[in-house]
Amino acid sequence: MKILVISSSLQLVDALGAQFDRRERRYAVAAADQCQAEPQLEQLLSTSAAGMVVTAMGLESLIRFDDAILETLALLVKVCARRGLPILQLSGSQVFDGLDGGRHREEDPATPASRAGAMLWRMEELVRSAPSHLILRTAPLYSAVGSNLLTRLLADFRRGGVVERSTGGQCSPTWAGDLARVVSAIIDQLSCGADCWGTYHYSSSDPISSYQFAETSLAVASQYLDVEALKLSLDIATERDVEWPRPLLNCDKIRSTFGVRQLPWRSSIGAVVQQVFEGEVNEQSSLC
Repeated sequence: MKILVISSSLQLVDALGAQFDRRERRYAVAAADQCQAEPQLEQLLSTSAAGMVVTAMGLESLIRFDDAILETLALLVKVCARRGLPILQLSGSQVFDGLDGGRHREEDPATPASRAGAMLWRMEELVRSAPSHLILRTAPLYSAVGSNLLTRLLADFRRGGVVERSTGGQCSPTWAGDLARVVSAIIDQLSCGADCWGTYHYSSSDPISSYQFAETSLAVASQYLDVEALKLSLDIATERDVEWPRPLLNCDKIRSTFGVRQLPWRSSIGAVVQQVFEGEVNEQSSLC
C-alpha cells in the first residue's frame, strides 16, 4: 500500500521517509497547500496512487491558527471518504489540560486549555467523520532536521554564555524517528487487514523538565563544543518555561493493540546530537 504524507514539517517528512525507505514502502509527499482545492486534491490522490493518507496538519496547526487549515482538512476527509481512503492524523496532547498531572487515556474527555489545543480537537473531530480513520496523539518532537526542541537548544549552546531552562513542568520529548517507527508499525498492521481504527497515544517514556532535557543534551554536545571558550553553562530559569509543559499521555492502548513499546528519549538523544554536529561538519567540508 502506497502512502501519501501531507506535511510541511521537514523533520517529519525526513523521519517518515527514512522509515518507509527502510521498510521498502512506497510513499509520496505533499504540502497542505496542495490540498486546498478539490480538483487539485483529486489529481494529487490520483497521481500518487495512494492507498492511505498520513497527515501532520494537526501538529502544524500549532504554528498556523487559521480556518484555512480546517477547511483543507475537511476537504481532505470528504474526498478520502468518497475514494474509500483511510486517514491517519497526527495530533497532540494539548487536547487535554493536564491540570491533574496524570497520564491521559484515549477515552478521557477533551479539555483543551489553549488555542492550540482547541484547534487540535476541532481537527480531530473532522477526521472522526471519516469511515476509516486513526488519530495518533503525540508529544513535542525533536530530531537533527529543521527547527525543533533540540536544534533550537543546540543553537543556544553555540552562542555560549549562560543558557537558562526551567525545572517547572514536564513533557515527554519524542524523537521524530521513533514516532516514524510507530506510524510505520501501525500502517503495516492496518495493511494486513487489522480492524484497529480509532484514537491512540504515543510518546517517549520518562517525562522530564526543560532543564533536565538541556542537561542531558549538553553532556553530549560538550564533546563537540569548546565549552570553556564559549563560557557555556546551564542554569535554572527563574521563570517557568511556558512552552515546555505538556499534558502527559497514557500509551497502554497502542501497546496492547499494535504491540508498540514506548522507548526512552535518552536512548536516542546521543545519536541525534551527534548527527547534528557531524552533519554540519560534512556540510562545511562539501563547501570547501
